[in-house]
Amino acid sequence: MKSTFNPKLAWYVMNNDIARLQFDLASNSTTGLANLNGTMIGEMILAVPSVAEQAAIASFLDRETAKIDTLVEEQKRLIELLKEKRQAVISQAVTKGLDPNVPMKDSGVEWLGQVPGAWKVVPLKWLCALLKDGTHLPPPRVADGVPLLSVRNVQGGVFSKLDDDSMISEENYQELCRSFVPQPNDVLLAIVGATLGKTAMVPDDIGRFHIQRSLAIFRPEGELTAAWLHLVFRSSGFQALLWESVGFSAQPGIYLGTLAAVRVPVPPIDAQAEIVRVVTLGLDRIDQLITEAETGVLLLLERRSALISAAVTGKIDVRGLVPH
Repeated sequence: MKSTFNPKLAWYVMNNDIARLQFDLASNSTTGLANLNGTMIGEMILAVPSVAEQAAIASFLDRETAKIDTLVEEQKRLIELLKEKRQAVISQAVTKGLDPNVPMKDSGVEWLGQVPGAWKVVPLKWLCALLKDGTHLPPPRVADGVPLLSVRNVQGGVFSKLDDDSMISEENYQELCRSFVPQPNDVLLAIVGATLGKTAMVPDDIGRFHIQRSLAIFRPEGELTAAWLHLVFRSSGFQALLWESVGFSAQPGIYLGTLAAVRVPVPPIDAQAEIVRVVTLGLDRIDQLITEAETGVLLLLERRSALISAAVTGKIDVRGLVPH
């Protein structure tokens, strides 16, 4: 780089959309910079203003991008605070309920502490008609068949099929169904790998599928509802308990026997429904605020990129702009 090209401005130039377009055109593959060499980069065509104007542009961009970066960090911090609020709402609900004045009792369970006096605390194995994990020996894949789903199908608390799901034959699907058949409103929990603890409920419209060993499946019955169990699984206390109980081999995992013995809070059925209803409304509002903040971050980053491109290509004249 010649000394007449302001180094800071050069950095802005090389990191704007115009430069990236030239990189893409010069590259001989779809991976852009990966196939560019120094000679090819050196042949980029750039509009280079006077030394004084270069300094003015660099100073302008330093100042204005710093403002945007500050706003981005504020929005990201807001997102983190909202996520913490979401967890606090869930944890409060599944351990204390909705009435702050209700008489409490000691649950006898460390992660729960005190719970409302009318609640029970019961091992999962006494509350579920089904508590199993997915197949440990996945059948051969086929081009067209029944989806064999895994923890990757749990995204944002929602369980859904993906375009590139593995498929197994009808025969192998029926063989897996001899153990159990997944049903709507079953509760899924990731029990193997770095995503241990991810959870979702099986939706009504998902159709036929089976699961791999990265997921455990729970079918509450009697005095425990699926929606309540799903809420309990999402609480920070339960999530911490999972990681405290984890065993390590090739990757972290938790045994079904350990899960079966976990004692969970069980309010009366009508209380479960009311808590889930109220908490869901509150979480929907928090999630809306998170989405708005994430959209704000994207817009700010787009504004930052557009500002750099406009300044380095001369679309805005910064020489007479006064810092403020």
